[in-house]
Amino acid sequence: MDTDTAKILLDVQRQLGDTQKQIGAIDERTVQILRQTEKTNGAVGDLQRRTAILETKQARSQGAKGVLKWALGFGERLLLFVAGVLVNEWRSGR
Repeated sequence: MDTDTAKILLDVQRQLGDTQKQIGAIDERTVQILRQTEKTNGAVGDLQRRTAILETKQARSQGAKGVLKWALGFGERLLLFVAGVLVNEWRSGR
């Protein structure tokens, strides 16, 4: 083997070593990205759960307000009906 061939082989070997180092660095970055993605996904999941809870509470609150409004309206109509009956009774009794 002559010196030119040896130089080429050494150069290829160095490049291969550099490539393997780059692959190792990429693998390490990939692991870091995956870990960060897991953390982000966990945080997003927590936010989604909290949002669902808040939306449920808001819907219940709106429903309760609707029932209360209906009950007050019904009570008002009932009061007016009873007052009308009493006024008619009072007029009839004269």
